[in-house]
Amino acid sequence: VAKKYGESVKSGDIFKIISMNRNCGKGGAVRTGMLKSTGQLCLMIDSDGATDISDGLIKLLKEMKVLTNETRHNQENASMVGEGTSLPRCAVFGSRSHLEKESCASRSQIRTFLMHSFHFFVKTLCSHQIKDTQCGFKLFTRSAVVLLFTNLHLRRWAFDTELVVIAEKLNI
Repeated sequence: VAKKYGESVKSGDIFKIISMNRNCGKGGAVRTGMLKSTGQLCLMIDSDGATDISDGLIKLLKEMKVLTNETRHNQENASMVGEGTSLPRCAVFGSRSHLEKESCASRSQIRTFLMHSFHFFVKTLCSHQIKDTQCGFKLFTRSAVVLLFTNLHLRRWAFDTELVVIAEKLNI
């Protein structure tokens, strides 16, 4: 899939395929890719197509613009701008929680129960601020990528939840 997409990328756009020597899980692969990326904004998106990129990206970019402007104007966060970067440490997480009622109809009862149980534990133990930690549509500034992904420990399932916890602890 990635190789086909890479062939369609316009000349001048940057597209990298990173091969892993061994399976280190989705969290490990995403961590490696994000740390090897070079852009000032870094987008993490699942390949399952669960989020419409044409609509979702515009929303994330608008929210990122608001957030970076607010952070720049906040004196407390002035020192949180990473060296050599022009954007402060910010992260914007997409959400599909507004689609929950629609998707419950196509999900088995046990899967719906497990989903609600997972959300309960995340809300209770990790974060009550984000409704959908598992939405694979997240946008980070370069300085946030470096800080968040160098501190990421989970290599497999639920690494997204750890990202939320790290971001909250570091006030990103």
